[in-house]
Amino acid sequence: MIAAPVVSVQVMPDDPDSGQYKRDFITWAMSQAQALRAMRGVTLNREERSTDLLRAIDWDHLAAEIEGLAHRQRQDLAHGLGVVVEHLVRLEFSPAWEPRADWIATLRAERDRAAAILRQSPSLRPEVAAMMQTGNDEAVSVAADWLERQGATAEAMEARMRRFGTGYHPDQVLGAWIPIPSAG
Repeated sequence: MIAAPVVSVQVMPDDPDSGQYKRDFITWAMSQAQALRAMRGVTLNREERSTDLLRAIDWDHLAAEIEGLAHRQRQDLAHGLGVVVEHLVRLEFSPAWEPRADWIATLRAERDRAAAILRQSPSLRPEVAAMMQTGNDEAVSVAADWLERQGATAEAMEARMRRFGTGYHPDQVLGAWIPIPSAG
């Protein structure tokens, strides 16, 4: 019998109510994936039935799926931040007043989703600024393209210039701030 490699794994308490799962989903998912990978090839006892059950588990793919849950949550947050930035640009640079109520509703819904994700996985909070920096160009481009299709060429150019500036601060993106239109 080949011995399984020794891997250092963060041991979670048996009581899931007191565990990492409720405090920080991302940290929990990543540690569970690591623990599952460490379990590959390990048997809990010598009973043949337990051994057969353990062998039936596809440890690598199961661990990858649990990691995938963490990655999807990170992607959901990044996408939501991009939608918020896009709508902040529209609100700030569009001369149109009619769609503002819908944009504000979208802004609030995406902010609420982001807040829920950050409550569930507070370890993502330090990544918000980097996510915004990565997604800012695309969000600004989408909003500027929309402005151009609406005939607001000057406003679109001004919005595109935001890429070369500092952009929006995470507090503006995640908070209640709504920009005052800079256009007519």
